[in-house]
Amino acid sequence: MAELSDKSLGIALVTASAVAWSTTGLFTRIIPLDAASMLVWRGAFGALALVVVIAAFRLNGGLAGFARMGAAGWTYAVVSGFGMICFIASLRLTTVAHVAIIYAAAPLIAAALGWVVMRERPSLAAIIASIVALAGGAYMVGLGTEGGVLGDFLALGMTTAVAAMMVMARRFPNIPTTQAACTSAALSALVALP
Repeated sequence: MAELSDKSLGIALVTASAVAWSTTGLFTRIIPLDAASMLVWRGAFGALALVVVIAAFRLNGGLAGFARMGAAGWTYAVVSGFGMICFIASLRLTTVAHVAIIYAAAPLIAAALGWVVMRERPSLAAIIASIVALAGGAYMVGLGTEGGVLGDFLALGMTTAVAAMMVMARRFPNIPTTQAACTSAALSALVALP
C-alpha cells in the first residue's frame, strides 16, 4: 500500500474529524446527564486516555512534553477548556443546528484574530466568502425561534475559543498540542466538578 502524502493524510484526518465532530450533538442530547456531569466524565476519561496515548507513543516528547508547555501551551489549554465548557453547555441550551451554524463562523473569527494578532491580511475572496457565510448564519440563527439565546451565546464563545486556538497554534507552532489538549480536558473536568 502506498504511503499517503501529507496533503492526502490531512484531508483524511479533517474528514474523519468532521464526521466525528458532527455526531457530538446527537450523543450530547441522548446522554441522560446534565452538562456539568458530562464535562466531568468527558474531561476525566479524555485526559486519562490522552496521558496513555502520550506515554505509549511518546508524542511531543512523551510525558516530558507537559513541562515544555510554557505560557502559550497553558493559554491554549485554558482557551480549549473554556471552549469545551461552552460547547457542551450550548448543546443543552439551544438547538444542535444553531450550534453548528454559529460554529461555521470560526474561519471568519480566526481570520479577524489573525489579522489583529499577527497582521496576516486575509485575501479579498476570503473576506467576501466569510461575510456571506456570516450573513447566512446570522439570518438562519436570527430567524429561528427554536434555539435559546444563552445557548447561542455559549456557542459563539466556543466558536471564538476555537478560532483563538487556530491563531495560537499558528503563532506558536511548538506548543505540544497533545499535552495541551490533555490539560484542557482535565481543566474542564475540574471546573465542572463543583
